[in-house]
Amino acid sequence: MTEPRDIELEIPEGTVAARRWGNPSGRPVLAAHGWLDNAGTFDRLAPRLDDMDLVAFDFPGHGRSHHRGVGAAYHFADWIPVFFDLADSLGWREFSILGHSMGAAAGALAAGTYPARIRRMVLIDGFGPWTTPEDEAPAQFREGLDERRTILSKNSRRYESREDAASTISTIYGMTPEAVMPLLNRGLERREDGWCMTYDLQLRAASMLRFTEGQVLAFLRRIDCPTLLIRPEEGWPWDAEQIRPRIDAVSDLTIEKVEGGHHVHLSSPTVLVGLVQAFLTLAPQSR
Repeated sequence: MTEPRDIELEIPEGTVAARRWGNPSGRPVLAAHGWLDNAGTFDRLAPRLDDMDLVAFDFPGHGRSHHRGVGAAYHFADWIPVFFDLADSLGWREFSILGHSMGAAAGALAAGTYPARIRRMVLIDGFGPWTTPEDEAPAQFREGLDERRTILSKNSRRYESREDAASTISTIYGMTPEAVMPLLNRGLERREDGWCMTYDLQLRAASMLRFTEGQVLAFLRRIDCPTLLIRPEEGWPWDAEQIRPRIDAVSDLTIEKVEGGHHVHLSSPTVLVGLVQAFLTLAPQSR
């Protein structure tokens, strides 16, 4: 691919920052990152992909995108419109999705919302959001409200240097400092009292509202695009009883297991290149 271009896209709720690889004549792909990450998460994978117009974006509250106001919520359902608002801003009627973790979970719900607009989809270690039984909704709401109040009284963690941030975050992620640098290049900034990540601290609070499992399955059943689910061997642990109905719900699903951890696309991008390239550039099927 060509060198990336940093761009800004206007959607109804504000300005979304993004990185664009390839050229407008390539296959349109929206790339969605995980929780507290940013578009830099695709910096080591995207340059290895060809024949695509790939736009990796920072979700609101992440990276260089706008933050919502103090006291605002970041419910999971709010991520779904972002895909279509961005596609509309880019002039794309149909597009493919490449998502990791939260971005993969949100992408799956987006594909179930407007199935006709999604051509193909690759999900890296994410397959729908966490859910809460309906009778636990009051407790979930209370937990989220309590955490939001606590977080609003705090400041973002400060690091003494970029190296300090890389060392700390790489330990948390279980990767090398080199592998996490694309995230820091986009999401770490220097302030008077040190270095800190740019994501909205309110994102760390538990969500006050979650989907039920039945609702998630309803979205997944409506997906009609070919979907590739990539499961790293050392990825996020999943509940076997919960994941089986989700797998059965998607009519055209391929599952590939690969070596690596949750951020395999950052730590070992060559493991994924062949899978992602082949899947996203297959000829579109008639609907």
